[in-house]
Amino acid sequence: MKYFIAVWLCIMVGLLGVNVYSKAVERSNYLKAEAVIEKYTNESLKIVPERFHRTLKFYSAALDIPLHVLANLGKAESEWNQNAVGYNRHNNTYDMGVFQLNSQNFEWFSKKYMEGKKFNPYNPKHAIHCGAKYLADLIEQNDGDLYLALFSYNWGIGNVKSGRPIPKCVDAYARKILGE
Repeated sequence: MKYFIAVWLCIMVGLLGVNVYSKAVERSNYLKAEAVIEKYTNESLKIVPERFHRTLKFYSAALDIPLHVLANLGKAESEWNQNAVGYNRHNNTYDMGVFQLNSQNFEWFSKKYMEGKKFNPYNPKHAIHCGAKYLADLIEQNDGDLYLALFSYNWGIGNVKSGRPIPKCVDAYARKILGE
Protein backbone atom coordinates (compact mmCIF):
# COMPACT_ATOMS: atom_id res chain seq x y z
CA MET A 1 0.00 0.00 0.00
CA LYS A 2 2.87 2.38 0.83
CA TYR A 3 4.37 1.66 -2.58
CA PHE A 4 1.07 2.48 -4.27
CA ILE A 5 0.77 5.81 -2.41
CA ALA A 6 4.38 6.70 -3.25
CA VAL A 7 3.81 5.97 -6.96
CA TRP A 8 0.56 7.92 -6.90
CA LEU A 9 2.28 10.91 -5.26
CA CYS A 10 5.10 10.83 -7.84
CA ILE A 11 2.61 10.76 -10.67
CA MET A 12 0.58 13.62 -9.19
CA VAL A 13 3.65 15.78 -8.54
CA GLY A 14 4.86 15.03 -12.06
CA LEU A 15 1.51 15.94 -13.55
CA LEU A 16 1.28 19.09 -11.49
CA GLY A 17 4.80 20.02 -12.50
CA VAL A 18 3.98 19.50 -16.17
CA ASN A 19 0.77 21.48 -15.76
CA VAL A 20 2.58 24.36 -14.01
CA TYR A 21 5.29 24.28 -16.68
CA SER A 22 2.78 24.23 -19.54
CA LYS A 23 0.88 27.13 -17.94
CA ALA A 24 4.14 29.08 -17.66
CA VAL A 25 4.98 28.40 -21.31
CA GLU A 26 1.44 29.32 -22.34
CA ARG A 27 1.65 32.57 -20.34
CA SER A 28 5.08 33.34 -21.80
CA ASN A 29 3.79 32.77 -25.35
CA TYR A 30 0.76 34.93 -24.59
CA LEU A 31 2.97 37.77 -23.33
CA LYS A 32 5.21 37.49 -26.40
CA ALA A 33 2.19 37.56 -28.69
CA GLU A 34 0.75 40.50 -26.76
CA ALA A 35 4.04 42.41 -27.19
CA VAL A 36 4.07 41.73 -30.93
CA ILE A 37 0.44 42.86 -31.22
CA GLU A 38 1.20 46.03 -29.23
CA LYS A 39 4.19 46.83 -31.45
CA TYR A 40 2.13 46.15 -34.59
CA THR A 41 -0.71 48.29 -33.23
CA ASN A 42 1.64 51.17 -32.51
CA GLU A 43 3.17 50.86 -35.99
CA SER A 44 -0.29 50.77 -37.60
CA LEU A 45 -1.46 53.84 -35.74
CA LYS A 46 1.52 55.95 -36.83
CA ILE A 47 -0.23 56.64 -40.14
CA VAL A 48 -3.51 57.59 -38.46
CA PRO A 49 -4.19 61.02 -36.91
CA GLU A 50 -4.48 60.63 -33.14
CA ARG A 51 -8.07 61.91 -33.05
CA PHE A 52 -9.14 58.74 -34.91
CA HIS A 53 -7.22 56.17 -32.81
CA ARG A 54 -9.92 55.33 -30.29
CA THR A 55 -12.67 54.87 -32.89
CA LEU A 56 -10.42 52.83 -35.17
CA LYS A 57 -9.28 50.54 -32.33
CA PHE A 58 -12.88 50.02 -31.24
CA TYR A 59 -14.13 48.93 -34.68
CA SER A 60 -11.04 46.83 -35.31
CA ALA A 61 -11.70 44.87 -32.12
CA ALA A 62 -15.50 44.83 -32.37
CA LEU A 63 -15.56 43.58 -35.97
CA ASP A 64 -12.42 41.44 -35.84
CA ILE A 65 -10.74 43.37 -38.66
CA PRO A 66 -6.97 43.75 -38.28
CA LEU A 67 -6.12 47.28 -37.17
CA HIS A 68 -3.50 47.70 -39.87
CA VAL A 69 -6.13 46.96 -42.53
CA LEU A 70 -8.42 49.76 -41.30
CA ALA A 71 -5.44 52.09 -40.83
CA ASN A 72 -4.16 51.43 -44.35
CA LEU A 73 -7.67 51.71 -45.78
CA GLY A 74 -8.09 55.25 -44.44
CA LYS A 75 -4.61 56.16 -45.60
CA ALA A 76 -5.12 54.79 -49.13
CA GLU A 77 -8.62 56.17 -49.58
CA SER A 78 -8.19 59.72 -48.28
CA GLU A 79 -4.86 60.19 -46.47
CA TRP A 80 -7.16 60.36 -43.42
CA ASN A 81 -8.76 63.55 -44.74
CA GLN A 82 -12.30 63.59 -43.37
CA ASN A 83 -13.30 66.19 -45.99
CA ALA A 84 -11.98 64.25 -48.99
CA VAL A 85 -14.25 64.07 -52.04
CA GLY A 86 -13.61 62.09 -55.19
CA TYR A 87 -15.72 61.99 -58.32
CA ASN A 88 -16.64 58.49 -59.44
CA ARG A 89 -16.87 58.70 -63.23
CA HIS A 90 -18.18 55.13 -63.54
CA ASN A 91 -21.55 56.01 -62.02
CA ASN A 92 -21.59 59.83 -61.76
CA THR A 93 -21.47 59.82 -57.96
CA TYR A 94 -19.07 61.03 -55.31
CA ASP A 95 -16.88 59.13 -52.86
CA MET A 96 -16.62 61.03 -49.59
CA GLY A 97 -14.92 61.06 -46.19
CA VAL A 98 -12.02 59.12 -44.72
CA PHE A 99 -13.11 55.79 -46.21
CA GLN A 100 -14.39 57.34 -49.47
CA LEU A 101 -17.86 55.83 -49.20
CA ASN A 102 -20.01 56.25 -52.31
CA SER A 103 -22.83 58.80 -52.23
CA GLN A 104 -25.32 56.42 -53.88
CA ASN A 105 -25.08 54.22 -50.76
CA PHE A 106 -25.68 56.89 -48.10
CA GLU A 107 -29.35 56.06 -47.57
CA TRP A 108 -28.50 52.35 -47.36
CA PHE A 109 -25.70 53.06 -44.84
CA SER A 110 -28.18 55.09 -42.74
CA LYS A 111 -30.67 52.22 -42.65
CA LYS A 112 -28.26 49.31 -42.30
CA TYR A 113 -25.51 50.69 -40.08
CA MET A 114 -26.83 53.87 -38.44
CA GLU A 115 -30.22 52.58 -37.16
CA GLY A 116 -31.97 55.10 -39.39
CA LYS A 117 -29.90 58.10 -38.28
CA LYS A 118 -28.68 60.27 -41.13
CA PHE A 119 -25.23 59.19 -42.32
CA ASN A 120 -22.77 62.08 -42.58
CA PRO A 121 -19.72 61.04 -44.66
CA TYR A 122 -17.70 63.96 -43.29
CA ASN A 123 -18.17 62.88 -39.69
CA PRO A 124 -15.15 60.62 -39.06
CA LYS A 125 -17.03 58.51 -36.50
CA HIS A 126 -19.85 57.88 -38.99
CA ALA A 127 -17.37 57.17 -41.81
CA ILE A 128 -15.24 54.77 -39.75
CA HIS A 129 -18.36 53.11 -38.30
CA CYS A 130 -19.98 52.56 -41.71
CA GLY A 131 -16.75 51.84 -43.60
CA ALA A 132 -15.61 49.20 -41.09
CA LYS A 133 -19.06 47.58 -40.91
CA TYR A 134 -19.29 47.60 -44.70
CA LEU A 135 -15.88 45.93 -44.95
CA ALA A 136 -16.95 43.36 -42.31
CA ASP A 137 -20.06 42.62 -44.41
CA LEU A 138 -17.90 42.22 -47.52
CA ILE A 139 -15.60 39.84 -45.64
CA GLU A 140 -18.64 37.77 -44.68
CA GLN A 141 -20.09 37.86 -48.21
CA ASN A 142 -16.73 36.64 -49.54
CA ASP A 143 -16.58 33.70 -47.09
CA GLY A 144 -13.95 35.31 -44.87
CA ASP A 145 -11.54 36.08 -47.72
CA LEU A 146 -10.01 39.47 -46.91
CA TYR A 147 -8.51 39.81 -50.40
CA LEU A 148 -11.88 39.34 -52.07
CA ALA A 149 -13.48 41.71 -49.55
CA LEU A 150 -10.93 44.41 -50.43
CA PHE A 151 -11.42 43.74 -54.14
CA SER A 152 -15.17 44.19 -53.51
CA TYR A 153 -14.64 47.39 -51.52
CA ASN A 154 -12.57 48.89 -54.32
CA TRP A 155 -14.13 47.42 -57.47
CA GLY A 156 -17.62 46.44 -56.31
CA ILE A 157 -18.92 43.11 -55.10
CA GLY A 158 -20.90 42.61 -58.33
CA ASN A 159 -17.71 42.79 -60.35
CA VAL A 160 -15.94 40.37 -58.01
CA LYS A 161 -18.84 37.88 -58.00
CA SER A 162 -19.12 38.08 -61.82
CA GLY A 163 -15.98 35.97 -62.15
CA ARG A 164 -14.26 38.48 -64.39
CA PRO A 165 -10.48 38.68 -63.93
CA ILE A 166 -9.41 41.07 -61.18
CA PRO A 167 -7.71 44.13 -62.72
CA LYS A 168 -4.07 44.65 -61.73
CA CYS A 169 -4.88 48.01 -60.15
CA VAL A 170 -7.50 46.39 -57.88
CA ASP A 171 -5.05 43.66 -56.89
CA ALA A 172 -2.39 46.31 -56.16
CA TYR A 173 -4.95 48.21 -54.04
CA ALA A 174 -5.68 45.14 -51.89
CA ARG A 175 -1.99 44.37 -51.46
CA LYS A 176 -1.36 47.96 -50.39
CA ILE A 177 -4.14 47.81 -47.79
CA LEU A 178 -2.81 44.48 -46.47
CA GLY A 179 0.71 45.96 -46.23
CA GLU A 180 2.32 43.63 -48.76
